[in-house]
Amino acid sequence: MFFEWFIMNLKIGALSFGSSGRIMMYQEAVVDEKKWLTKEEFFEIITVAQVLPGPNLVNLVIYLSYRLFHQKLAALIGLLALAMPGAILAVLLYTILPMNNIYVARLFQGFSLGSVAISLVFILGIMESIGITHKPQFTKKLIARILLLFSVLGSSLLGFPLFLILIIGITVGFFIEFLL
Repeated sequence: MFFEWFIMNLKIGALSFGSSGRIMMYQEAVVDEKKWLTKEEFFEIITVAQVLPGPNLVNLVIYLSYRLFHQKLAALIGLLALAMPGAILAVLLYTILPMNNIYVARLFQGFSLGSVAISLVFILGIMESIGITHKPQFTKKLIARILLLFSVLGSSLLGFPLFLILIIGITVGFFIEFLL
């Protein structure tokens, strides 16, 4: 089981970007495939990881390691296996790609938009599992929030001034939260 944990972390570290995508992969691996934890136990661990100080993904890996193996070595090896592929890839990309090229910059902006989409899928999955997505008022606010998010992202990608984006985004955000 310990070797499986190492390989799982290595695979997740090599095949994913951003913490939401990785958290989804952990849920799939630990809950759905290996059945080491129930969905409720996994969500409990995510909650604990978010409350603890530090990066949520690091907290998740360390807490999962301790919960599954009760060993500090498992936490260290899991964290290293998760972080090393991305660190190696980042160094390689930085040395190979011309980072000041506009097309390379747009590519990485596309990655960030993909990360937002993955985050939304993850959040909707959690909300559905705890049963709050079937309320009409919640659905209306959720749609408005998603539209606001994509409007802000689109405006920033189109080069609108940050001050203007923030003023309009904050105004619309208050409207969504308090008047909708």
